Amino acid sequence: MSQWLKQSTSVTLSLGPFLDKPAGVTEEAGLAGTMVVKLSKNGGALGARNSATAISYDAAGNYLVELDATDTNTLGRLRVQVNAAATHLPVWQDFTVVPSDVWDLLFATGLAAIADKLLGRNIAGSSDGGRTVTSALRSLRNKVDTVSVPGKAIIYREDDATEDHRRDLTTDASALPIVTADPTT
Repeated sequence: MSQWLKQSTSVTLSLGPFLDKPAGVTEEAGLAGTMVVKLSKNGGALGARNSATAISYDAAGNYLVELDATDTNTLGRLRVQVNAAATHLPVWQDFTVVPSDVWDLLFATGLAAIADKLLGRNIAGSSDGGRTVTSALRSLRNKVDTVSVPGKAIIYREDDATEDHRRDLTTDASALPIVTADPTT
């Protein structure tokens, strides 16, 4: 399974383990200066890594490899590969590069950001703003004034003072009128 990377950002990977070619079990610790890292974006031809940051040994046959914003600028699959047939067995790792807003929602800002995004979404779909989920819920929880403007219900924001939107009212003389709905808790 591939790991996720944020599009167009620098990241340091722990790549490996690198194992000695003849035995296939001995960890390689002296490759940092000779290692050539190649990248394949979305199944394209392998090409050189753009980052000029030196590769350094980490531990247990793993190396720290930096990818820069150019290396991670293409959405989709990213293969990071090192192959030196005379020295070590091939090493590669697959990643999925995702847009920054997806990354931020899932990893940086967490579930609260997902909820906030949902609440700000247009009920009609495909956009933010307009008739949002938050506006729809306001009449259930916030102050609603049905007296100040005849034939209208004024729905307030969470401060119960700032008007959010209005609704047309239909009245029935035989019904008991509701004068206000103002939640106290």
